Amino acid sequence: MSKRFLYFWFVIVFIELVCIGFLGYRYYQKTGTNKPKKVHVLPIDSEYLQFSTGSTAPLYSEPKANIQKQEDLSLIGMNAVIYHTFNADGLNERFDYPLEKEKGVFRIISLGDSFTEGAFVATENNYSEVLEDILNDKLSCPSIKRFEVINLGVEGYDMQYNVERFIRKGKKYNPDLVLLWTNDNDYTESNEKIGELSKTFDPLVDAPDKVEMYKEKGDYYPALTVLLEEYFRKHSRSDLIKEELGYLRQLLEGYTGPMIIFSREIMAEDIKKSISDLVQPNAHVHFYPEIPDSYDLFPDQHPSVEGHRQFAHFLFTKISALTEISCVRN
Repeated sequence: MSKRFLYFWFVIVFIELVCIGFLGYRYYQKTGTNKPKKVHVLPIDSEYLQFSTGSTAPLYSEPKANIQKQEDLSLIGMNAVIYHTFNADGLNERFDYPLEKEKGVFRIISLGDSFTEGAFVATENNYSEVLEDILNDKLSCPSIKRFEVINLGVEGYDMQYNVERFIRKGKKYNPDLVLLWTNDNDYTESNEKIGELSKTFDPLVDAPDKVEMYKEKGDYYPALTVLLEEYFRKHSRSDLIKEELGYLRQLLEGYTGPMIIFSREIMAEDIKKSISDLVQPNAHVHFYPEIPDSYDLFPDQHPSVEGHRQFAHFLFTKISALTEISCVRN
């Protein structure tokens, strides 16, 4: 694998990784015969991503299983280090979840990019983990004894990769509800097309002055900005949106259960309308582009720990109102 390609991948997922090796440790273990089990973390490999065979997307990759990833928040101007724990299925999770769903368990899958995976926040603080705790603490349901929220989010994923992730990792958990966090760039920034471009255009080599200019302006990802400028010069926005919406349609056809799609209220109107038109015939699919832009965030616009808590409470309100479940708030 070329150094240029490795450079591209870590730029597109918005993370500069500093990896360390250490012995495994144990997380809190939920009790019960078929409940989520503790995660056992093995010494981390030098790279935390693995490229998958048999994918319809040649550049598609997923996090490795049973690893710990360190993130240095100095990348976004903060003096802190946090850790992500990837479970036995390569999910940024506190627990391992059995494939066979226990009777009385209401299982939720979270899909999305770095906002869902939880860039710059420890595993226990991403909104999927917080939501799982809130649902179990705040809802009483006659037919549900426990909620499980399983985080499939991966940094840098577009809609095509979200669909691939659900097919490979999500369906086998037999979810009762799917949550899809979606940003404008899920429909305009194709990982496959950007990956192909990066093979012939390296911002640090081909446009170093522009990279430096954006860096001086305070851009947290200046090389990515230059790469995307070249990318949008070559591709039609409308064609990109149409293609990625096709993958969202594929997700809706492959999963026919309840789904909540949510995003920020400032989502571009053309993308918002396209999603609304696509999901409108599906009574079980709910689209909420309602996250206020005032959510608490880090300097680079990713949600902070408090921002993830705000997302979790937003989703709790929407889930507790679903007609598919019959629950009362405690």
